[in-house]
Amino acid sequence: MVAGPCMNRMNPLVAVLLLACGRAGAAELRGPGEPCEAGASVWMTYRADAGPPGLPFTAKITSSNPEALVVPGEIAVRPSRNTLFEVTCRRVPADAVVRISVASPSPGTAEPEAIASVFSDVVVAVPPSVGGLSLGESLSDGEELVGRVALTRMAGAGGVEVRFTSIPPGLVEIAPVRVRGGEAKSEAEFRVVGRKVSRPTKVTITAAVTGGPGDVRSTTVTVVPPPEPVSFVATPSGGRLTLSRPVAAPLSLAVTSRPECLLNHPSVVIVRSGEDSVEVPFTPTVPVPVSPTEAVVSVEGGGTSIELATTFAWQGTLRFRDATKPAPPFEIDSQGTRRLTLEASPPVGSPLRVELSSASEFVNVPRYVVIESFRGGRTADVKVTASAVTEKKVATLNARANGRVTAVRIVVSPPR
Repeated sequence: MVAGPCMNRMNPLVAVLLLACGRAGAAELRGPGEPCEAGASVWMTYRADAGPPGLPFTAKITSSNPEALVVPGEIAVRPSRNTLFEVTCRRVPADAVVRISVASPSPGTAEPEAIASVFSDVVVAVPPSVGGLSLGESLSDGEELVGRVALTRMAGAGGVEVRFTSIPPGLVEIAPVRVRGGEAKSEAEFRVVGRKVSRPTKVTITAAVTGGPGDVRSTTVTVVPPPEPVSFVATPSGGRLTLSRPVAAPLSLAVTSRPECLLNHPSVVIVRSGEDSVEVPFTPTVPVPVSPTEAVVSVEGGGTSIELATTFAWQGTLRFRDATKPAPPFEIDSQGTRRLTLEASPPVGSPLRVELSSASEFVNVPRYVVIESFRGGRTADVKVTASAVTEKKVATLNARANGRVTAVRIVVSPPR
């Protein structure tokens, strides 16, 4: 082999291209661009101009560490053509750089000699294993904790699967996760769901890389009985459910009510992590019953079940009033606008929607107004607009809520 300026010095952690000079001409060898893990195979590319023009010849391949990297002994090569050959990586106790050499024959001979030889370095790496595992301290039936698992090194292009086991079994559920390759941090989130227990029980969770070197990491979590409901008290805007203790993770609770269609409420409320109570908003539908009616709100989930019975009824009256005149009928100039006040007694804790209509084409009102009782309101302003008339005309306005109707007359006069 002739050494000299033709020899390129490259980083062994990337693909290495080396040129050799000699009577047989140039040769080159290209390797993989990333580390090779145990059990994986990578392809090398060899190209040379040795041998008789156009005729195949045999090149000899050697590995500086056969225990770490297995290579074929010989390959058949055609001059000036790329030849691929496969090498296999074995398990190593620590990352190792292995040099692969390919020797071409000298001109006019059939035996390979070190006259046109080249070499390339391949990194044989220890596969990643679990290097860190973190998780919260406790959870109960139906609760979910989010943990993180980290690898000892960056995952390869195909990623790495991490599997979990738990002892005692059956008290938590954990699905395997895949740590994606090629990212700056080789870590991923995993989710643990608790199952029902009668008393607090410690569970050991162990994580390991599927097909990895066998290194594992473990942590413990306590599975506790679900919190018990202490109270469910009506508030002006619904009800407040209080549990016996704060929850370790967000707890979803299903909300139902009876009789059906009497109340508006969410189907699910969530007790946030670290809290022991949650607001359950509900309001009567429109229309609400005229006579007092009992409604029962039920909250269930995570072993928690409790009901709240409350009474709803709309028993107020509707009437229009005008601050400038003591009694109807009210008068308005045509092509003008006036505000009347609608007064009602909506049920406590719920808004009251009042439908409005005009029996005359020359008087317009909005389709509805809402009286917000939970803010202490009992009235709402109604904007009345009159079109042009040539003589006085009387129009009737109607307000309807919960099956009750009140009416008021409006006198529309020609413009003055």
